[in-house]
Amino acid sequence: MVKLSRYLIAFSLVICLLLLAAPVSADPGLKVTGAKCTASVAPGQTITHRMTVGIGESDPAMDIFVDVKGFGQSLDGAYQELEVQDDTSPYSVREFITLDKRAFHLDPGESQEVTATISIPEDVGSGGGYALIYIHSKPTGEGSVGYVTAVDVPIALTISGTELIKTGEITDISVSPDKPIAVSTTFHNSGNYHYRAKNEVKLKDEAGNILATAATSPTSSSIIPPYSYQFKVSLSPEQELSPGKIYYIVSRVTLEDDTLLDTEEESFWVPLPGIDAASIVKVTVENEAPPLIDAVDKADSEVSFNGTGNVSGVVVIAKYKEEPSVPTISFSAPEDKGGTGKEAVKFIEVYVTGFTAGTANIKLHYTDAEISGFVEDSLTLSYWDGNIWQAADNISLDSATNVISGDIPVSALGGTAMGMGGTKIPAMKWSLIIEIACGAVAVILILLVYFLLIRRRRR
Repeated sequence: MVKLSRYLIAFSLVICLLLLAAPVSADPGLKVTGAKCTASVAPGQTITHRMTVGIGESDPAMDIFVDVKGFGQSLDGAYQELEVQDDTSPYSVREFITLDKRAFHLDPGESQEVTATISIPEDVGSGGGYALIYIHSKPTGEGSVGYVTAVDVPIALTISGTELIKTGEITDISVSPDKPIAVSTTFHNSGNYHYRAKNEVKLKDEAGNILATAATSPTSSSIIPPYSYQFKVSLSPEQELSPGKIYYIVSRVTLEDDTLLDTEEESFWVPLPGIDAASIVKVTVENEAPPLIDAVDKADSEVSFNGTGNVSGVVVIAKYKEEPSVPTISFSAPEDKGGTGKEAVKFIEVYVTGFTAGTANIKLHYTDAEISGFVEDSLTLSYWDGNIWQAADNISLDSATNVISGDIPVSALGGTAMGMGGTKIPAMKWSLIIEIACGAVAVILILLVYFLLIRRRRR
């Protein structure tokens, strides 16, 4: 945390810095000087900020409106004009600003001066104060589509004599493991003052080796409290990432002078061929007993652990779209050839890194449609141990809830395909079907003849 304390010594110094030397323009020709105000103001003090609004000689006449809005900010740093009901920031000074003009007409080549009076109350609080002055034209166009020419004038005040707190936290890291690897870091300004920041990202493997690094320039505009900014970088490691392995992103956000604001680490798993990307469930454990992982909605499975103790690591569960290609022996191969001797129903992948002790109980859910044509009591659960398909221990089948479960050593889960399979209901041969049909017809004919004979005798 960086804390800056400034104190009012005699009289308040008001500094309105017009950071843009040239006027700000909005297409087709609205020009504003005094298009930004950054001022130091004391509690209880009143200051003014002047803006000149004009259009060029060749521009069409315009009706201009001026409004005071709340200062919002999107994840890409763009300003957002907030209405009263949406302006809930404790650092808003919108309600303390009045304008001497709210509307006027401009003919080509004309300009008007607009003065904003900012009256800061004694109990304004500490840090910064923010608002937007929204200068815009009357909508033009026909039908339901209108066009507005507009300029936002940001007001960013420093409340002098108060503590200025520059802090922040990373709230989310998202990774797309495509080429190049895209990393987004969402960062929240948790302090009470605005600042520019930058982001550095490193890619590491499970051994901690740094594979790639990328960094951003400082943000083009300050991040104002309490809003967030999303940094985006691309990483291009020299070697391709290995499918089925865990990698780590270390994201670091600093001020322009490299003062650390926050750093976070996020893991990601590179999917194996055939994995349904939408099914991936990843859970990180840190010095704790691994929790029950409910991946039923995405990967039709639940995983719980026994005998691990408190550990740190990552667990990944995912579902295959088809039989995995990594095992060198088919699931349905005979048992003496390393297979299961069963026909496959579905496959999942369970990957554990960071700990190897204990056992994992795998519960695989299935539907009636998935086992249509199978003898349900024959269902089994097996895993690829690197050489053969090995049956799980303590297999249990609950046909009432359509769940099969079994135990697998955690040490065997360093990227392990699991399959559920069973015996198919034997298909009836056509010759047998024909024989049965012919026999049934013969019986019917005999019965028919019998009843006809009885009727004749009665006559």
